[in-house]
Amino acid sequence: MCFLLGGDYQTPCDSSLDCRANLVCNKTASPSFCSCEAHYQYHPSLRKCRGDPGAVCDRATAECVDNAECRDGACECSNQFVPDENKICGRTFKKFFPLFILFV
Repeated sequence: MCFLLGGDYQTPCDSSLDCRANLVCNKTASPSFCSCEAHYQYHPSLRKCRGDPGAVCDRATAECVDNAECRDGACECSNQFVPDENKICGRTFKKFFPLFILFV
């Protein structure tokens, strides 16, 4: 037997209060359904919407993408990570060049 949890992704809703954290009631479709907030993407393996870098977040309910955290009200890549064009926080690789000092 399978039960759908109320308020999950793509379940019917009347208002955003019917949806879980980081979900809103999408009333542009008929019938209306819960979908991810702006700048959040659904991750099926986790069954959660997670915020892209730059997404507005609240520390109490924040679910940011991997290698990101909620800081000052926005999902930001953690230290030593930067967002790429796909909004994935990847490691930075700094190139170090030897410093030569010439004495004349």
